[in-house]
Amino acid sequence: MKHLCQIVGIERNPSTAYHPQTDGQTERVNQELEQYLRVYVNYRQTDWATWMTMAEFAYNNRIHAATGYSPFFLNNGRHPYTGKEPKPTRSPSVDEFLETIKQAREAAEISLVKAAESMKRFYDAHRTEAPEYKPGDL
Repeated sequence: MKHLCQIVGIERNPSTAYHPQTDGQTERVNQELEQYLRVYVNYRQTDWATWMTMAEFAYNNRIHAATGYSPFFLNNGRHPYTGKEPKPTRSPSVDEFLETIKQAREAAEISLVKAAESMKRFYDAHRTEAPEYKPGDL
């Protein structure tokens, strides 16, 4: 697995168990899945497991604003087969696959930098200096 991660350019970043604050990305995914499930799960919440696969597919197939790509495309180098488009007749070569993934990740990295800059500008525009308190000010 380590060699595969090196070939594809994945940097592994383990998090600590039972400390959700160390893994904000996973917490964000969980939040989105929970929102999706709230719409479809029955009022007794007994059928959530039957909707989980569709919730996962919807999340992974949605284009994310920060990257400009869907997680499925960034992981697989192609969009999922949904039955609406003709199935490809040939398998892409490994080199083509790796090049597609590389280009998508480079574009996603640029998009992430732009998103971070946009968030910084928004934060800086709305930031106020903390007041200085002296003894007796309360």
